[in-house]
Amino acid sequence: MCQVAIEVENVREVQKPVHFEPARFHRLHADISSFVRTGRLAADSSAFEHAFNFLRRTYIGRKHHVGTEGTAQKLYVSTEFTRTIKSPTDRSFDNFQRHPNWILWSSVTEIAMIVNPEEAECLIPLLQSAQGLPTYLLTYCAPVTRKMLQFNDLKFYTIPAFPKSWEAPTWLKVELGLFAGRLYFDFSEYELLCQYLGVQEAFAGLEEENEDDLDLNPLAIDVIVEETPGKELKVFARKPLTFMHEWLALRRKGQDFSSTPMGHMCQGKPLKSDHPFFMKPLTREIDTAQVRGLGAVKGSQEDDDIDDEFADDDDDVYGENHVGIDKVDTFDDAELEEESSESDED
Repeated sequence: MCQVAIEVENVREVQKPVHFEPARFHRLHADISSFVRTGRLAADSSAFEHAFNFLRRTYIGRKHHVGTEGTAQKLYVSTEFTRTIKSPTDRSFDNFQRHPNWILWSSVTEIAMIVNPEEAECLIPLLQSAQGLPTYLLTYCAPVTRKMLQFNDLKFYTIPAFPKSWEAPTWLKVELGLFAGRLYFDFSEYELLCQYLGVQEAFAGLEEENEDDLDLNPLAIDVIVEETPGKELKVFARKPLTFMHEWLALRRKGQDFSSTPMGHMCQGKPLKSDHPFFMKPLTREIDTAQVRGLGAVKGSQEDDDIDDEFADDDDDVYGENHVGIDKVDTFDDAELEEESSESDED
């Protein structure tokens, strides 16, 4: 009886899965279409919101008091992007987060807006048919491996094509990487990334603001490294480094990311430009002067002479049955069959 009671109690502890109804996409908002045509955002529109305001509605965002302080305030998300499941409240469920893959970029105001795939599908014909629009549709995938850094410059695939001289601003790479949960980045972004995370390099490692100081002085939660005397910079969360550690764990679905650049920063380890994370693969280039000094040029010339000699004697090498490009095969298969049949009769 005791064993049966324990088994029944264990069965009661099993929780049934909760099923959520997915949110439906109705249509493309008129304000987003206007943003594509003009490159400017409509004031007080419900079609979009700031990306870090959206993060504030998540459980982790509320826990760490995420806001727009310390950001460029130019990265937005469409309202449809934030809707993944039907919920009775406006709070976002942490486990139902989209990955940003489509971004609208305005060359007029330098504002970026993340849209969902359905909105991108509606915008592609508009961007392809019209000419001279001030907006571009970019593709993006958060670099979670070193080889995925090709997506970091936001020029992998764009509609329409960007001018060759265009370079994505550093603030966009950093803020989009923070929002998307990327693990790898270029070392050129390291200094600005430290400012966003509210840390500074010390002798032993990266130092974050002390929680005791934050409790004593509530205004000190926004203070990080002072670039100039009397000027204080802001950060987007109360403890940005701690927030990023939890946010990356959520984005990566519990996968280990400690051996990545962002994982090192979350552990308080400083990074240098000569770290293996930032080493680029070497390309083998042949120096003509160096090759000539080794005598390889002479050897290659002799090989060319030998090849020319054999090229002139192709007929002698292969014999009369050799069929070249300019020759026609006149071999009669019927004669061969007659000869073989006669030999069989004999």
